[in-house]
Amino acid sequence: GNLPWGFIKDGNWSGIIGTLQYEKADFSMMISWMHERLPAVEYTTSYAAEPLIVATRKAGDLPQYLAPARPFTVSLWGVVVLSCFMFGVLLYLITMAWNWAVASKSTQEAVPLSLSLAFLDSWSVLLQHSLPSLTTKTTIQVLIGFWWLFCMIVSINYKSALIAHLSVPGMSRTIDTLEEFVETDDWTLGYEPLYGSGWVWINKNENPVIKRCSERIEVMSFEDNMRALLKGNHMFLTWKYHIRMLMGKRFTDSTGYTPVHMSTTEYFNYNGYGWGYRRGAPFRRQFDMAHLKMIHAGLINYWMNDLLDHISVSHSTDEQKEEDKIELPDAGGRSDGGQVVLALSHLQAAFYILGMGCGLGALTFFIETWTFKRYSKAQA
Repeated sequence: GNLPWGFIKDGNWSGIIGTLQYEKADFSMMISWMHERLPAVEYTTSYAAEPLIVATRKAGDLPQYLAPARPFTVSLWGVVVLSCFMFGVLLYLITMAWNWAVASKSTQEAVPLSLSLAFLDSWSVLLQHSLPSLTTKTTIQVLIGFWWLFCMIVSINYKSALIAHLSVPGMSRTIDTLEEFVETDDWTLGYEPLYGSGWVWINKNENPVIKRCSERIEVMSFEDNMRALLKGNHMFLTWKYHIRMLMGKRFTDSTGYTPVHMSTTEYFNYNGYGWGYRRGAPFRRQFDMAHLKMIHAGLINYWMNDLLDHISVSHSTDEQKEEDKIELPDAGGRSDGGQVVLALSHLQAAFYILGMGCGLGALTFFIETWTFKRYSKAQA
């Protein structure tokens, strides 16, 4: 049900609002201002406003074995590879045209060049490998010279970007707003079974974005929400101070690191919290005046911030893990802000490439051996 605050049916409230409506209690210390509750409750002045925010897992490091490919976008990689093949074809055609137009009609020697050799020459220049033999023909030299200049620019930019990607790994994607959430298909949205004003706002909202969120929202416990959040691709819709307090208490380690990202976008900034009284309570005005004095003196905000700061620094990692049995992911060395020492994980792609090259070399050896044997049998 909608406990602890309750829900209304035929003018009768359950939960905390019901206890005030039927005078089973004199007051409650934290009730949201809602129009539907006014016939049953008298409020004091609002002393705090707590909006809804969304919490997600902080962006993490992307796999390092993909680092050699990250300096360029997929489209740029495609253009570079296509350029190599196109240059190989162009080099071959111009060479053949030169042989036909000049060498065949003069005493000059023709330039020996096959299409496969033209492709190898284009890749050799891109990989900064010197060509085994360079023709003395000016036309072809000009063409190769500009291709060399193009490859030098591409190579310099690639190397400089690769160093940056190896030293500071890229970050995975995270989302920060409900507007971003509705544009995804692989994310889930969770809410605690607190119900109350937040639940009413979610389910009765006319905003198209919130309507789409209400269709996909799942109600689960705080622990289940956090487990799903830490696995990734899960957004937790919750109250700002509520989540800050729990993050400081249960999901922040001794260095101050938390794997949870709390959005800066706020939703449902309603009239706020106030004390609720049974209707006709004679002491409501005295409490209301006391609240006003504390608000004007700034004590409420001071106490709230002091409480949250105290909780954040008073719990160790061991206490957190003992309490809720949810393992926190490692900070990944991002909190120290110091120099990055390259480790095996940074260069794992180089070893993968080496292993792939050895495998391809072995495969080529077997293919050549098999081809040679078949050719020898055919000759015999």
